[in-house]
Formats: sequence, structure tokens, C-alpha cells
Amino acid sequence: MRIAFFLGRNADTFLRDILARVRLRHDVRVIGGYEQSQWAGPEETTEALAWAELAWVEWAAEHLPALSRMPRACPMVVRLHSFEAFTAHPAQTAWENVDLLMVVAEHIRAELVARVPDVIRRTRVEILPNGMDLSRFPLKRSFEPTHRYAFVASLRHTKCPPLLLQCFAAMAKTEPRLTLHLAGELFGNELERGELDTYLRHMTQILGLENRVFFHGRVADVNGFLEDKDMLLSTSLRESFGYNIVEAMAKGIRPLIHHFPGAEQVFPREWLFATVDECAALSRKPVNPAALRDFVEQRYSLERHLARLSELLAPLAPGIVEPQSHIRKPGFPGTAAYWQARYHAGRTSGAGSYGRLAAFKADTLNAFVAEHGIRSVVELGCGDGNQLALADYPDYTGLDIAPAAVEQCRQRFAGDPSKRFLAYDPQAFRPDSGPRAELALSLDVIYHLVEDALFEAYMDHLFGMATRFVAIYSSDREEPGAPHVRHRKFTTWIERNRPEWKLLTAVPNPYSYDPAEPDDTSHSAFYFFTRK
Repeated sequence: MRIAFFLGRNADTFLRDILARVRLRHDVRVIGGYEQSQWAGPEETTEALAWAELAWVEWAAEHLPALSRMPRACPMVVRLHSFEAFTAHPAQTAWENVDLLMVVAEHIRAELVARVPDVIRRTRVEILPNGMDLSRFPLKRSFEPTHRYAFVASLRHTKCPPLLLQCFAAMAKTEPRLTLHLAGELFGNELERGELDTYLRHMTQILGLENRVFFHGRVADVNGFLEDKDMLLSTSLRESFGYNIVEAMAKGIRPLIHHFPGAEQVFPREWLFATVDECAALSRKPVNPAALRDFVEQRYSLERHLARLSELLAPLAPGIVEPQSHIRKPGFPGTAAYWQARYHAGRTSGAGSYGRLAAFKADTLNAFVAEHGIRSVVELGCGDGNQLALADYPDYTGLDIAPAAVEQCRQRFAGDPSKRFLAYDPQAFRPDSGPRAELALSLDVIYHLVEDALFEAYMDHLFGMATRFVAIYSSDREEPGAPHVRHRKFTTWIERNRPEWKLLTAVPNPYSYDPAEPDDTSHSAFYFFTRK
């Protein structure tokens, strides 16, 4: 397919991952760009529209109104990020000539509709959340405190640098070792840059922070810049997403986020502040680095972003982005290697094995075991053992694909003779010679089996180990996810491959998934199976 991307006079910053993907299979032209040398004239634009089989307008900015009225024979899609909703350009656009408008966040959509109420009648409007390549921002190697805080953004009015200095000054009063490191250039016209530069240097001196605030300018290697930082501060007046925040969270760095309009729809409420005092209090709050990265993986992975894009474009341009099953990142090592590396790095099984979700699972399983007089339990995917610590099983065998998890559980339960742990090798495992028990458990495992062959083997082994019951706690639908997540309709597999088993009961999750509380809610529910 021939695809033309129209940038106007704006950068391709948020388009690069998409361009890299579609260029693998399609003929692509990019018209326009941030640099003046890239600006396109009417003839180049007209020729590109005539050539294209799909026209993609990136940014609903100054170039969109004219583009929406130019003759063409192909569908047109538009992506609106943030600032455009506050300008006159959307109101000047012929939306009836646009086939699809993609907005990156619901609160930006609401802002647009408030200013251009009839846009939802004149064209199809959908939400396309941003995504990031997590392989570029791995978890930090060390979380020993460095007392170095980061700010990563251009220095301009929208990012509210004055609030940044006030927040840092409040924290610096109680901790003399703190330093603030700003990665970003002054942005705006000559007057705006000059005013802000003078103000920041003046206020840094007035607050007595001359030797504690450092301006690094534009930083090319943001991942490297963040590696030795304890926290990231974001004081923006407006954001649609905030890549700098998500990049820091992917590295396990605590974010301190000013509660801009819509922030609660994008980030966990627990990291939002409205006042300087609240910001200082958040800086002292305990943090789980693995949970921060898990939040990003579950909501903003590049794979999830591309899968949603493919879904939205399917009626207009089928196959523009490869299906989820074909777009696993080359950097993703596979399920077994991923979990081994995760546990070896000291990370946990995930938020589902802690807090109220873990308590719900324990209460449900302990009651089932007692009700049915179950004497032995085997679990395929025991994880870090935190969930098991809440269990009341007479006899337990746990298996895991990650040797690091097995060793961790052996050490944790070394004094308990009723528990034993084994490494699980799907290729070598034989159910007829392996451990068997009255109840076989699978808790938050199935949607982590991204490879089809591994899923098939796992399900076969799970049911092969059970003599009376199988309990599965998982999602039950087909849907893509983060690199280590693939939701599956596992009940269909059971119907086709284990007809001798039937569903005994299902227990819904009282904490069903809520994007505002990703660490305390879940896609999973309980499914208990018994032999017919």
C-alpha cells in the first residue's frame, strides 16, 4: 500500500515507531517536517495526495484545514495529540472529508468536543493511546539512593518550570544532598526564551539552589540520563501523555506528577500532586519499581499501541500494521527467559500477588480446599511465593518455568516440610511421571504464555496433573497485551481438548480491572473445573 504522512511544519517525534513498522511492508512518503528545509509546497502536497492509497495527517495543526479540502481518491486519517485541541485549526477543518480522527487521550477528546461540538457527528472519532518501546528503557540496574532528581522536557510555559523550582526547593529544605537535573532546551520565540531563562536563573539564586540545580540542555540519551536518578518531576499545565513520565516509570523511577487536567485518566492517582506540600510528601512515599514498570507494560507498550492502531484502521486499510502475533519485539527473549531475568533481577511476580488481589485469591482458594476436603495441591507457575504465603494447603508442590523463582521459594519456605518446589521444563515434562494432586492451580499464568506451543503444552500438563479439580485464575478472551502478555480464550481450548472436564463454578473478581487502579484491579476471575 502507498501511504503518505503529512506533518505540516511539525516534528515526526511520535510517529517514528509507526513509520518503522509500516515501512517494512508498504511504500511510504513523509511530507513536511519541523525543519524549514522539510516544509512542503502545494505542488508536492497535491502530488502526494494523488499518489497515496492512504493519507495520514499527523497533528491536527495548521496544515489540516487545507488538506481536508484538497481533492483526493483515498481515505484520510488524522491524529490529534494535545495542543491542537486548544487552537482554531480543528474548527476550520472540513471533518466530513476525514474518515477517521484518532485522539491520543480521552481528556483531550473532551477538550476538542467542547470547542468543536459537532466533530463527533461529522467524522469517526476514536481514542488511540500512545505507546512506547520498553526495550529502550530497561529497569534501572541499581536502586540505591543517589539523591538526584530529574526533569526531562523542553523549558517552556506549558511545562511550568517555576512550579518545578518551588517543589524542589520544598524537598531540598529537609534533604541537603538533593540535586535537580534538567534535560531540555528553552523553547518558544525570542521573548519567551529570554524571559524564562532570566527567571529560572534568578529564582535558582533567590532560593539558594545555585549549586543544586543543573541545566544539561537537550539530552540525546534519555535512558542513560535517567539511570542514576531517584525521581522524575513533571509540573506540566497540560499533557496528553507525557513520554518522559512513562519512560521514567518503565525504568522503575518514582514519578511526581502535577495533577494536570486528565492526569488521573493517564497515570495512577497515587503519584499525582496538587500542591508543593503534596509533592514533597510523595517524594517520601515507599515505591515498588517493578509495579511502576508493570503499569507501563500493561497500558502503554508499543505492541498494545500498534494492535489498537491496526484495529482502528482495519475498515480503511486492512493489514497496514501486522497482527499482534507477528509483531513481538525482536528484543523480547521469550516467556521463559523473560521471567527468569525478571526474578533474577529481584523483581516480583507482579501486583496481582500482593495486596487485596492476593487476599481475594487466597480466601477463594482456601475456602474451596476446605469445602471439598482437598488434601494435595500442585501449582504450575508458583512465582515468587508471595501468594502461597497466604494459602492453607495440607500438601503443596509448586513448579515454575523460572529457576530463579524456584530457588527463591525454596529459601522462603525452607522450614515447611509440606511444601516442595520443582523447575518446570515444558519440553521435558511428562504428566504421567510428574507430580499429581487432587487440585491443580494456575494463577495469573495463562495470559503470560505468549507462545502458542508453550500455551498448548502448559494446558496439557496442567490438566494432566489434576486428579479431581483444576482451578484457573485468568482472563478468558482473545486480546493482545504487553510483550509478556497475551490474553487467551482458554475455555475454548478446554472444550476442544479436555471434553472429559466441565466447569463446576466461576467466581467473578470483585476488583475487576479499572485503568485508574491497575495495581489493585485485575482482568482475571476464577474458573473451577471438575471431571464429568
